[in-house]
Amino acid sequence: MAKVQRGPTVSSAAVTHYGEWNEESREIAVLSFFEKYDAMVKSCDFSGSYHDWFAPSAEFHANTGETYSSGAEIWEWMKSPALFGIYARVVPENRISTVIYGGHEKGDCLIHQQDLVFYQREGKLKAVGIPVRRTIEFVSGPSEIDGQGTDGLQYFVGKTFWDTNVLAAELARRETL
Repeated sequence: MAKVQRGPTVSSAAVTHYGEWNEESREIAVLSFFEKYDAMVKSCDFSGSYHDWFAPSAEFHANTGETYSSGAEIWEWMKSPALFGIYARVVPENRISTVIYGGHEKGDCLIHQQDLVFYQREGKLKAVGIPVRRTIEFVSGPSEIDGQGTDGLQYFVGKTFWDTNVLAAELARRETL
């Protein structure tokens, strides 16, 4: 794939989907892939392989400034208490998802999603998730290695932008209840 040049993109296409996944979003391969990934994250079920979602060479740039430099490293981080490991469920709502085709150094699509995520944790207030605004981006494309991925796709680059201090402060407050 050619190196991305700085400056305006001469030719690109974009699709924006508002709200929950539906038949229209499922007709767009990369959004269908993202919906399946989203279902796995929502359930906090990380029992599968990272290969299902992340390329071996994938990298993820977390809002903390840390970069995870392989699919295996990203997967371990996702399972850890630092991210989703302590939650019973993660519930995104009010989502706006935009897919931008072409012009990416790795992969062929950029998925940009903004949502409101409710983090539910076991305990007295399990039903009341902690609300946090989040922006997440992925560059996806055909699987790096044949036989890996989901529906022939994997993520190559990921970035997340959200205020972890909001979540940490509310977790600390709930510990005192």
